[in-house]
Amino acid sequence: MIGSTTSITRTADIHVLDVRCSCPAGTVEDEVTSAFELVFMTSGAFRRCGTLVDPAVAYVTVPGREQRIEHVTHGDRGIVVLVSERLAAELALDHGTLVRTTAHDGIVARARRGIGEEPWLEAMASLTPMRRPNVTDERRRAVQRVRDAIAAEPGGRWSLRDAAAVAGYAPHHLSRVFRRVTGTTLTEHRDRVRLSHAAELAADGMPLADVAAACGFADHGHLTRRAKQVLGVVPSRLRA
Repeated sequence: MIGSTTSITRTADIHVLDVRCSCPAGTVEDEVTSAFELVFMTSGAFRRCGTLVDPAVAYVTVPGREQRIEHVTHGDRGIVVLVSERLAAELALDHGTLVRTTAHDGIVARARRGIGEEPWLEAMASLTPMRRPNVTDERRRAVQRVRDAIAAEPGGRWSLRDAAAVAGYAPHHLSRVFRRVTGTTLTEHRDRVRLSHAAELAADGMPLADVAAACGFADHGHLTRRAKQVLGVVPSRLRA
């Protein structure tokens, strides 16, 4: 991997890392996982063993699993929590993709400001398996096209009609299919991706009015309202 890794928190049972990857879109990496890891994406996207990983989901790895990473965007960033075998057994962590709830978003935002072990334990203890309704592969591919597009351009307009054009569906049909496939609405997904991107820009020192414009919010007030609703914090608290 090309990029950088910064240690955030380290205890006997967890090591929390802020991992930035600068691999170009289209890069493919094959690897064997060496530890129990819980991964929260914060910007960008990649496919892991064929499944899209973006800021709306988290995933768990277990030691000894082969995985192929196919980078969708130019660069990505995530919070990686390395977990001891003892804690992994206690939490019954298993390989898989997980729904990332608003509670997890708030935990990630707080932890970026230097909170210690407790928020990460809370996040891991509250994980729930992603719902997998019986939908067709064609519908999954259509939803994945939408998620790819939003991940690549989180500041885009992305109304339901815009997203439907990417999926090749009527807007009302995409609305139903998107929720069945992902367990969340298109609006919730879009805003979660936008807010994750906003957190990155704010942490890097961009003025909040510029952050709002870059992430597709109408103005600073709109960004503030959505950050409170989704993350439980005001945007100024997202700075590292």
